[in-house]
Amino acid sequence: MGGGAEAPKKSDFLKLAEREGFEPSIRGYPYTHFPGVRLQPLGHLSVRADCTVSCAHAAHTNTPSGEVVLRGRRWVVSTRLPAKPTPATRAATEILERLVWCDRSGLEGIWPTVNAPLLEALCAPGLLVDALARLYGACPEVRVCAEPMIAAGKERHIHLLHNEEVLIEAYSLLPAATLTDHPWLDTLGDEALGLAFRRHGFTARSSYTFARAHFPLLAPAASRAPVIARRFSFLQPEPLVSVFEVFSPGLLARFARDSRA
Repeated sequence: MGGGAEAPKKSDFLKLAEREGFEPSIRGYPYTHFPGVRLQPLGHLSVRADCTVSCAHAAHTNTPSGEVVLRGRRWVVSTRLPAKPTPATRAATEILERLVWCDRSGLEGIWPTVNAPLLEALCAPGLLVDALARLYGACPEVRVCAEPMIAAGKERHIHLLHNEEVLIEAYSLLPAATLTDHPWLDTLGDEALGLAFRRHGFTARSSYTFARAHFPLLAPAASRAPVIARRFSFLQPEPLVSVFEVFSPGLLARFARDSRA
């Protein structure tokens, strides 16, 4: 066309389609029978992707955490906890996923100095908090460090301590569907996960697998020490809850010389 006129944008048509003139004006009663509730679409205009929507199943979408794609647009999801994982959360998840895991028979390959008492302690059935209580003569303190929301659900980062010494760094992954079906998992506070599962009758667990890791897991490389990490899953409820435990050097040394655990 002549004159060099700029072609109208698609967004201009969308705005026109919502304003008065495209459809008849609101007549009669401009409000619904609910006080304060306006009619749509003419009662108020649409909003773009900076709005928030409630989505209980946002964790099941294939989009980045905290977003839902609806008709090609991205909408920010409002959740009870921050939807985007923190750098520390991403680092912990990535480190744990990159570890090379093995069963009991491969422990000597990743930890050549493993002896019978240490092997017995690492592979013993039952709750770790019970083993630590027998070993130290008192139940360990459970301290929740973070509970960030990630795409798969919620991660729970805890420390097990004795006299302010961190014995265990534990990372649990609680799938979103499991949290929905068992809301008590969302209100654990400082209760150990294993104790909560036992209290609700879920005691079956998978076999342990082990990997060589570093402690503290997220500390700078220069200040970390090589240690053993242990992994298992609670077999009920489903989807399964996965647990990663990173043993401190002091606890491994104590296990190696004391078989009472």
